[in-house]
Amino acid sequence: MTDPKVKFKDIYVLKELVDLWRQDGHEVVIGYTDRLEADIGILHIDQTWVKDGYVPEISDNIRLLNGAVRDISKRSFSEQILDVNSQYDGQVLVKTNANCHGYQDIQARTKPKRGYSYIQYKIKRKLLNFIKSRSLNEYSWRYLHYIPEDYPILDNISNVPNWVWKRNDLIVEKFLPEKEGDLYILRLWLFFGDRECSVKIWGRKPIVKSRDLVRYEYIDEVPEVLRKARKKLGFDFGKFDYIMRNGEAILLDVNNTPTFSPSEHDVNPISIRLAQGIHSYF
Repeated sequence: MTDPKVKFKDIYVLKELVDLWRQDGHEVVIGYTDRLEADIGILHIDQTWVKDGYVPEISDNIRLLNGAVRDISKRSFSEQILDVNSQYDGQVLVKTNANCHGYQDIQARTKPKRGYSYIQYKIKRKLLNFIKSRSLNEYSWRYLHYIPEDYPILDNISNVPNWVWKRNDLIVEKFLPEKEGDLYILRLWLFFGDRECSVKIWGRKPIVKSRDLVRYEYIDEVPEVLRKARKKLGFDFGKFDYIMRNGEAILLDVNNTPTFSPSEHDVNPISIRLAQGIHSYF
C-alpha cells in the first residue's frame, strides 16, 4: 500500500524485500487500493502523518501491517523534548517535528500550521545551501528561519531563537550524544515481524548519518525499552534509531518506510534476514 502520488523507489528497504518475496513465489501487488483483499497488506506511506484516505477498507481475517502507524512525528515518541520554560542547562538541538525534515509532507501539502509551503521550502533550502557552500555564516539558519539537515546544536536553551518556540513544526530536544573517543555513535534497529537486525555505526559528526559513517558493526542486543516502544507505536516493520547513555537506550527516530543505498550487485544481507519475517504473519 503506497501513496498513489509517490513512486516506489529502489532505495526503500521494502522494495528489496518485495523482490525477495517474488523470488520465493509470492505474488506481490504494489499500489493504491480502496479495499484490501489479499493474504497480507503493508501500509507503506512515506509521510510523517498518514491521511485516512490512504488507508483501505480491510476484508475479514486480513492483516494490514503497520496499519496502526499513522503518526511518526518526534512528538509521538520523544521523551527529550523541551519547552521555552524548561529548566535544563545542557546542550540542545533544534529539529523538525516531521520525519526527514518534513520534505515528503510538504510535497504532499500536508504541512502543519506555521510551516512552509512547498515553494517557500525549496527557496529557503536552496538559499541556505548556497550560503553553506560559500562558508559565509554557520548561523545563517537563524536568519532564514530554516533548519539545516545537520540539526543546529546549541550550548544551552537560552540560545534557541524565539521564532523556534512559535513554530509547531519544530521541536527542541536535549542533545545527549553517545561517544567513543572522538567519534559519535548511532545505533539502528531494523525489524520485520519476528526477524530483526541491529547495527552500530561510528561517525565524526555529532549528527551521525549512514552516508558519513567511519565504520560499523552488527550487534545482537536490542534494549527492552525499544521493544516496548515498538509495541506501543504499533510497528510491524520499520527502523528505530537510538543511542545508549549510562546503560539506557534513548530513542531518537522511528521510521516505517526505511531506506538504504541499493547495491548494484548483491542483495543486502539485512534484507535477506528481514524478508523471512513475512512468514510470522501467515
